[in-house]
Amino acid sequence: MIKNFSVGPSALYPGIAEDINQIVESGILEKSHRSADFTNFSGDTIEAIRDYLEVPEDYHVFYTASASEAMEIAVRSVVTCESAHMVHGAFSKKWYEMVSGMGYEAKKIEREWGDRASLD
Repeated sequence: MIKNFSVGPSALYPGIAEDINQIVESGILEKSHRSADFTNFSGDTIEAIRDYLEVPEDYHVFYTASASEAMEIAVRSVVTCESAHMVHGAFSKKWYEMVSGMGYEAKKIEREWGDRASLD
């Protein structure tokens, strides 16, 4: 089973428009994030994510507001002093710049889109 953890533009699978309409029609988008309905929906969603990604029970699953927030959380959780970044487009450049701006030493390995990069 392939598990995709990437962020950014991705292909829309057939039927996604119908799925989105079902979500809109369910009314969940209009629920307060403090309501019991939303709390139950959120718990069910986290359990579905755990099952699909086979997340161990002693791991936590968190929502983030944006991909940028997820990048920052990853850096703060993993990087101790330096990191290496393969930069080949706007999104990877943003991640590199974010790490540099957070005060970490960041090594940039930059290539044009489609060119191969090495860690040499």
